[in-house]
Amino acid sequence: MNADKYEGKSMRMYRVRPIFLVALIAAAAQADVIQLKNGNRMDGVIRSETATEYQLDIGFGTVAVPKAQVTSLERAGTAERARLEQERQRKYILHEDYAPPEEQYLLQAFQSLEAQRDIALHARQRIGELQQALTNDVQELQQLEAQEARLASRLSLPAQPTRDAVEHYNRAVTEVNAIRTRILALNTNPVEKLNTMDQGRHVIARYTAALFALTDRARQREARGSGSNRPKPVADFFAELNARLQTYQSEIKQIHLPYQNDKRQIVVKARLNGQTEGRFVVDTGATTVTISEDLARRLHLHRGPAKSNIALADGSTRQAQSVLLRSVEVEGAQVENVVAVIMPDSPAEGLDGLLGMSFLMEFNIQLDPATQTLILNRFAPR
Repeated sequence: MNADKYEGKSMRMYRVRPIFLVALIAAAAQADVIQLKNGNRMDGVIRSETATEYQLDIGFGTVAVPKAQVTSLERAGTAERARLEQERQRKYILHEDYAPPEEQYLLQAFQSLEAQRDIALHARQRIGELQQALTNDVQELQQLEAQEARLASRLSLPAQPTRDAVEHYNRAVTEVNAIRTRILALNTNPVEKLNTMDQGRHVIARYTAALFALTDRARQREARGSGSNRPKPVADFFAELNARLQTYQSEIKQIHLPYQNDKRQIVVKARLNGQTEGRFVVDTGATTVTISEDLARRLHLHRGPAKSNIALADGSTRQAQSVLLRSVEVEGAQVENVVAVIMPDSPAEGLDGLLGMSFLMEFNIQLDPATQTLILNRFAPR
């Protein structure tokens, strides 16, 4: 059994049955040793016993061992039991049975964080799958539109068509209609995929924020209790907690972006679709990336039928063309399949658009005004 996977989870009482029993050997110290009739042996600490069974603590839970299945019992001495208990407390210090009572609230926060991380890992995997599916959809859409254009150009009949000409025309119409049906489906599918990706990014953002918050709480708590009189279990608890948090922090990739402070606006350079650069205002209040009509023309963007209602600074709304950018990259921080809208005008002279949440949602954002650096934290487990 792998003890680590049980850390942070409540334990159940398991009744041992001879047919399923495996030998559990404690390597750290000699414990109470129970020899079973089926030849297996169990090592642990007997916490209690009744007339019919022993309650054996095996380090990451307690099992009930029927006395009827026991052939012999060798009890450890008092010193050995104490040494084994200390060893287990050190090894399983992040389990509620061994964590110091005064640090239980931190332990609960850590257990909650681990659950959030599991969900975030699943969300990251799902986002990757949807990204690939969207890329495939875009490629298929481009191929179908080119095919439709070729077929549509030949959809004509002479004034007095022959039977063969009519049959050829009907087949072409059927094929064009099938292509148009598929194009319509491909233009609709991205909405569902993009919404699912956004939900996953929200999950990841909550986990990343929780990781930073717990790391700060643990650091502050440890600093308040530091000193030569700190009990060893407390020191062991923080050593293990910090090691785990550091491992999780290593899964966060940081991108440091120098920015220009232009009229109290954060301006960065971004590369769109891997080819065209523009200057963008970082705007966490904008739901999507916006690009100017001029930049859209330079990008030769595919413009589908989708439209979005955009709220303007004066409170009015305007319909704008929605597009799907293949990628948006800022200093190595790249996000694929980013929704954007094309605005008739640029936000200001010398600017090409707004870097909104359809890009920024991928990151936990920190700002360092002293160095004029924008820090993008991205959950990127290996």
